[in-house]
Amino acid sequence: MKMYQFEKDFDFHALGREIKRKRKDKGWTQEYLAQLLDRTPRSIMYMENRGQHPSLNVLFKIAMLLEISIDQLLKQYEDERTEKLEQRTKLSAQLETSQEDEKAADDWLTMIRDYFKLEELDRPTLLRLVKRIEVGERKTVNGHDERDIKIYYNFVGFVEL
Repeated sequence: MKMYQFEKDFDFHALGREIKRKRKDKGWTQEYLAQLLDRTPRSIMYMENRGQHPSLNVLFKIAMLLEISIDQLLKQYEDERTEKLEQRTKLSAQLETSQEDEKAADDWLTMIRDYFKLEELDRPTLLRLVKRIEVGERKTVNGHDERDIKIYYNFVGFVEL
C-alpha cells in the first residue's frame, strides 16, 4: 500500500491517544468500540496505542460514535505537534549554546597550552588569555608595599590561587 507524504508527516499516535481519551471519557472499552465499528478489539488497540492508520470511513464512524467532530480529534494532534515543534526549537537553541560553550572551552584550552609553551608573555597572548586585571589598594605589610591583584581570565572568569 502506497503511503503519501501527509501520512508520513501526520502523527497517528496522537490521533490514537485522542481516540483513546475520548473513548474512556464515555466509559467504553476497546471491545465495545470494536463491536460498534464492526472491527476487532486488536484493531482498536493498534489504532490507539501503535498509531495504526484508520481508514477515513472508520475515522468518521469513530467521530460520530464519540459525538465529536473530526476537527476535535485532529486538534489534539495539532496541539501536540505545536508543542513538539516548540520543544524542538528550544532544544536546538540549547544544543547550539552548548556547542558554543564547548568551542569556547576548547579555544581556552588551546590558549593555555600555547601559554605553557611560551618563553616570553607577549601582548597578543596576554589579551587572548586575560579579560581584565584588578589591582587593589596599596598596603604596607612588614615594611613592604603590597597590592592584591585579581586576574579574570577569558572563558573561566576569576580563579583564586
